[in-house]
Amino acid sequence: MPARRLSLHPSALSDAEYTLFTVSLGDLLDLDANDSGIDWERLSLSVREARAWLCGRHASLGSATVDEILQLFPAPTLSGGAFFAALRLVLHAQVGQGVDRSLVFLQDPEIA
Repeated sequence: MPARRLSLHPSALSDAEYTLFTVSLGDLLDLDANDSGIDWERLSLSVREARAWLCGRHASLGSATVDEILQLFPAPTLSGGAFFAALRLVLHAQVGQGVDRSLVFLQDPEIA
């Protein structure tokens, strides 16, 4: 059985996650996160671009952890939902929960 695709719809995010994740993706793609016309799921960015941004913004994780997270997304590009999933994994990794694909579906209690 193929693994479940890792992606988060904006409605699956807590209010705090939504703010953090949309501002982060907006920053990365040079978009105004307050623009109500943005379809976050239709946006895409390269994994390479995401890696550079994540390594810069979350340097304390280390590039090996960022790479471990991004290896869970086998395509060369990330949708907005996949980027949100990666950011949730970053939050879990920052509090010492490691990198586990099942954590994508659990809101981070420290930010939720």
